[in-house]
Amino acid sequence: MARQPLLLQFWVVPTLTLLMAVGGLAFWWQQQLPARVRRAAANENWYECLQASEQLQALRWPGTRASAEQTLCRRLQAEALWMKGERLAALRLQQQLIISAGSTAEDTAQLQAWRQSLREQALIKYQQGDLAEALMLLSSVEQSDQDKTLSAVLEDNWHRNRLEAERAGDLVGDQRWWEALDRLNRVDHPWWQQQTQEQRQTVNAAITALSSSEEHLQHGTSQSDVIQGESLNMAVQEKLEQGVEAWTAFEAGCRSLGGKVEEDGPESFCRADPTAKP
Repeated sequence: MARQPLLLQFWVVPTLTLLMAVGGLAFWWQQQLPARVRRAAANENWYECLQASEQLQALRWPGTRASAEQTLCRRLQAEALWMKGERLAALRLQQQLIISAGSTAEDTAQLQAWRQSLREQALIKYQQGDLAEALMLLSSVEQSDQDKTLSAVLEDNWHRNRLEAERAGDLVGDQRWWEALDRLNRVDHPWWQQQTQEQRQTVNAAITALSSSEEHLQHGTSQSDVIQGESLNMAVQEKLEQGVEAWTAFEAGCRSLGGKVEEDGPESFCRADPTAKP
């Protein structure tokens, strides 16, 4: 029986001594951290400032609000990261800042301003035809606020313009001028409009030639029953001004003059329809 108190004393005393030493060391370290934070802030070493302030916060009781030091260090470290071009890290740190108790309305406004700045830069890159760079800029915004709406819209619009440009190229190759013009009019991205400018010039020249020349009449088609020239151009232009697509405008303009559209090989023309009502 005498061994039990002796054994208990053998384990308890060293354990208590160790715990007291660890507690004392933690208390001493906690007392050093505020000075480390102040020195780091004075030297504008925001990374060290943030590390020390987070260690200080970890040594405090759970649920204790973030210290003023930690709030300051987060704010200044986020600004430093943004200035260095580390956008995603800056946005994440700023997000942590605004959900902490010490944040201000200015902190929230700064986060929104950074996000808006990236969106505007992305749109500029997108208009210049650099889709990859635009999506990379937006990825920083989307990873910080989980809103992928804008990047999805840009991707969809880019691919739609690419498909319209490719389809217009195929139609130009087939000399289906009015249909090609219809497709070209659907291209609304500045970069793709520039890429298809030569195609548009080719189409416009071909349509002008068809309206003023007899060379499109083949296989015995007589000049007398073909509607062409200024009257057809004016009728088609009127429909275009109403927002009608190019090919539909050509068909409607032809019908308005008492004709119907016929295709002769790769070409199309407006022929007088004897069955049309006056």
